[in-house]
Amino acid sequence: MRAFASKGGSAGKIVTATVGQLPTEASAAERLAATYAALFGEKLPSVAPTARERELAAKVPVMAGTIKDFMGQRSKLRRPDTLHGLMAYEVLNYINGTNSYLDIYQAVATEAQVAGDWYYGTVALDDVVAYLDSAVAAGMTTVKALAPARE
Repeated sequence: MRAFASKGGSAGKIVTATVGQLPTEASAAERLAATYAALFGEKLPSVAPTARERELAAKVPVMAGTIKDFMGQRSKLRRPDTLHGLMAYEVLNYINGTNSYLDIYQAVATEAQVAGDWYYGTVALDDVVAYLDSAVAAGMTTVKALAPARE
C-alpha cells in the first residue's frame, strides 16, 4: 500500500499506523501458544523438523537459463501419476531461487488441502521431490545448496 501513498501524506501515516498494529511473528507465536493452552489445557508441543525436512529445506531450486530455455524443456518433465496436473504446475510456479524443496511442498500441499482432497488429490512430499528432481534432470533448474538448518 505504501507504493500508492505518499510518505508524508495522511494516507502514508494511516498505512504506517496500520502496519504497526499487525502482530509480529513473536507475538503471533505467543497468541497461538496461549490459544492452544486454553483449548487443550496443556503447553503447545514443540515440533522439530525431521532429518529429511532439514535436508529438503537446504535444497533450493533455481531456474537454469532463460524462460524460453525453461519452457523448451517442459516435455522432459516426469510428473508422478499421483501428483495432480494443476499441483504440478504450482510446484513450478514456486521455483524462484528462494523457496526450498520443503517450502514448495508445504505451499502446494496447503493449496490442495484448502481446495479439498476430492479436488486436487493429496500432495505427497515424495511426489513434489520427484517432480523437482525431474526438473533438474531435464535441465530446467539447478539446485542451490544451503547450509542445513539445525534443530
